[in-house]
Amino acid sequence: MSVIHQLRELSSHTIIVVISNDPAFLAAFNEWFLKTRLLVWSTRLLVVTRLPLPKLHHLQRTFSKMNAMLVISSDNDLGNISPREAQALRVASWTPTSGIILASNLPLFPDKFTKFPHRPTLLAASEGNPFNKIIAIEASEAPGKKSINFKGPVPNLMDYLAKALNFS
Repeated sequence: MSVIHQLRELSSHTIIVVISNDPAFLAAFNEWFLKTRLLVWSTRLLVVTRLPLPKLHHLQRTFSKMNAMLVISSDNDLGNISPREAQALRVASWTPTSGIILASNLPLFPDKFTKFPHRPTLLAASEGNPFNKIIAIEASEAPGKKSINFKGPVPNLMDYLAKALNFS
């Protein structure tokens, strides 16, 4: 177990590249990743394959939760994406002579775990407890109407997270 912890610490802020066209190997790698939790959030994972997207759905769900990129090396396979699924986006190309060529000035691995880029409105629910208070005050934007505010540890935590993660 100590070796796994040391390996996990060393894997922080590294890029791991997995190249395989074997669906059994990719499925085993996915299971291994989930069971061992060896890859930490700061580890960047790049999986390159020629398998069509429909055979990779189990990877897509797992990799969307971490800092990972899934590269399908054939343009023909991109036509299998249905409109309801996440759309594929060409971010780079690679040739043996030129290496990797980015399609834009954006980073290959954007930091997707720090802040919401477009400030979404999220709905939060909490059970009632004596530490949180509901306060009705006069609404400035609608005279004669009341506005509800929440005070206490949970609302304070939500305000802190909203400011830090850029949501309302």
